[in-house]
Amino acid sequence: MRFPFIFLFVVSCLSSVIHGSSHPKTPPPGLAQTKGQPGLASPKAPPGLAKPKGAPPGLAEAKGAASGQAKAKSSTPGLAEAKGAAPGQAEAKGAAPGLTKTKGAAPGLTEAKGAAPGLKEAKGAAAGLAKAKGAAPGLAEAKGAAPGLAEAKGAAAGLAKATGAAPGLAEAKGAAAGLAKATGAAPGLAEAKGAAPGLAEAKAAEPEVAPPKPLPPGLSEDYYAKTCPSFDKILLETITPKQQSNPTTAAATLRVYFHDCFVEGCDGSVLLNPGADGPTERENPLNLDLPGDAFDVIVRVKTALELSCPGVVSCSDILAAATRHLIKQTGGPLYKLMLGKKDSRVSIAKNVDHNLVDEKVDFDTMYAPFSKKGFTIRDMVVLLGGGHTLGFAHCNRFASRIYKFSPTQEIDPSLNPGFAQRLRQLCANYTQNEGMSAFLDPVSPGKFDNNFFNNVMRGLDLLPSDHILLTDPRSKPMVEEYALDQNKFFADFSKSMEKLNVLDVKTGNAGEVRTNCFAVNGKA
Repeated sequence: MRFPFIFLFVVSCLSSVIHGSSHPKTPPPGLAQTKGQPGLASPKAPPGLAKPKGAPPGLAEAKGAASGQAKAKSSTPGLAEAKGAAPGQAEAKGAAPGLTKTKGAAPGLTEAKGAAPGLKEAKGAAAGLAKAKGAAPGLAEAKGAAPGLAEAKGAAAGLAKATGAAPGLAEAKGAAAGLAKATGAAPGLAEAKGAAPGLAEAKAAEPEVAPPKPLPPGLSEDYYAKTCPSFDKILLETITPKQQSNPTTAAATLRVYFHDCFVEGCDGSVLLNPGADGPTERENPLNLDLPGDAFDVIVRVKTALELSCPGVVSCSDILAAATRHLIKQTGGPLYKLMLGKKDSRVSIAKNVDHNLVDEKVDFDTMYAPFSKKGFTIRDMVVLLGGGHTLGFAHCNRFASRIYKFSPTQEIDPSLNPGFAQRLRQLCANYTQNEGMSAFLDPVSPGKFDNNFFNNVMRGLDLLPSDHILLTDPRSKPMVEEYALDQNKFFADFSKSMEKLNVLDVKTGNAGEVRTNCFAVNGKA
């Protein structure tokens, strides 16, 4: 067995990257690393989910893989069986209720594509196991792996395959005036008065975290106590095994939740399939790579709830509650959640524009959507930090920092030099393979913690928008503060998430409770 030696080599590589700092934490079981070539094709979640017929949970038999395939023996539940398709594409036949077509997914990951009402057709998989015959090139060979653990051969330390892009960049235009007060800053950095050259004295700073708007009538924490008393139990029983077998589920769901709430409010509109009324939010370019694991976990929960209390729990509440519990399961805080939201009857692709922007923007542009919705700069910092402590980013999202950064510099000098070289090796073929990706947090990629802020300060951040949080004087003190104080980060993140959860929600007759999360009632 050569794996142990290779694994030790991989670990030592990342240690050398983080000069003198604490060693990276081992990613939790199930976080896939790569075999052969670093980085694997990441699925883009085209609209929709296909309907399964009678498959045991967690199975996805796929037809379709190209040459260079790896065969998984004794693999974890949910590994797809692939039989001869184009590279990076595997159609899942045999998924658990609601499992969807996968495009280039790593073993055990399901991607949402073309969701017909509800669930996906299942054809022949052994209970809990699936044989991978012909995965896309570079898929790691799993032999007797622990549940959800994709063993890695030859992967760059801390870097891995992505199943979706960076979680939830809700970036923006237009900054609020005033500089935030720097509290708890790292040594040598000014707090509020007498700041380092170029930092203005922070007087009349904006509120730390803006208070939530008055709650819409009808929402409550125990909204389903009488109409669906088993709601929380069913939710946990469904999402827990999904997260254990597919550890990218938490990051995927958090990202989809952000993308839903920042466009017309938290109303489940991002879930709707394309229809006769025109392109939906999922067809906007900024949403084309939303990860399929999120859509899969929503349909699993909805299917289970419809059997217990049909027509009661909205899809927007399922998405919000699943996000909260998955954050908790990965180490984050359990914040208060108001329930009783209704589902939108419309989803329009153009509504995504100017509510979500890409990561290559300046600070003012990044902050504009947050400001427009009543969020402070601190809200933005904690929400982006929380969204980027889990998950992956595609190489094309940060290639400008590691290739031809400027006419005189090949690499962004703010990046840790060793880390930048590892990224260049990982992403060498990103123009030919759009799925090449890296962990947003290379130190603790599967854990919800404050390492994102430490990484930004040490040059271990990926996205240009992440680095701006450190360079702009309005947000820099907050980055420094959260890097030192995880409890403060968790407390502020909880407040911001509680405010986000009731953003422009629909109640009463303004919405509906969909029976199928991917279609308006009567149009399935």
